[in-house]
Amino acid sequence: MYRKIYQTWQKIGIKYFWGDFFDSRFYIAYLISKKKTDVILDIGCGAGVLLHFAHSTLKIGIDVSLESLKAAKNNGFKMELIQADVRNLPLRDKYFTNILAVQIISQFDMIEERSKICNEIKRVAAKHSEILIAGPNKKSRHVIKKHDELLESSYTHYTEIVKYFDSDFHVKAEGYGPFSKIIMYPLKIIYKIPDKIIETLMIERLLHRLLRSKRFLKDGRSYVIFCKRS
Repeated sequence: MYRKIYQTWQKIGIKYFWGDFFDSRFYIAYLISKKKTDVILDIGCGAGVLLHFAHSTLKIGIDVSLESLKAAKNNGFKMELIQADVRNLPLRDKYFTNILAVQIISQFDMIEERSKICNEIKRVAAKHSEILIAGPNKKSRHVIKKHDELLESSYTHYTEIVKYFDSDFHVKAEGYGPFSKIIMYPLKIIYKIPDKIIETLMIERLLHRLLRSKRFLKDGRSYVIFCKRS
């Protein structure tokens, strides 16, 4: 799947690429491709790559960037796309059973704005729903080296998001990607291995097991939060 996703980015335009060859979104794409659903909503869908790999009958993506949505449309992705502010979703209450909010909540510096997005996500989530949220762990050792401490104070911490959802959902958080790019670079060989071999040997599953853990919430590159309401 890693190779398929990267080939998709090459068609769309590499300027939209996530930047890290082992970004947590590869893991998320893997998860949603394995789960069959009737409908899925991607809030902050960008160029639609995650939605493209989702195993869902109806795929709906929302993003404020018209350029990104056009990139998704021009590549023939079979999904419904809406240009809108994610803080004010033009969607029905309690409708969606599967929701993605990946690398979007952390884009807003103000706590009030992040709160609006989380409230909107909860508003459109159905009674029996699952929400997958992910973002960069900008307080990890990988980021602290590159960013000013004062700037970090406005960054979203995964515990902030957990607090928004744990009263209504069963919430589980994991850290992802604890290793530096230098250490991970040799593993890019996964992009050269034929898909049949990768699937037979379950290489991607083993890689995800290596990269994710609750222990990595402190110094992993990203956080991944699973919210489930039954």
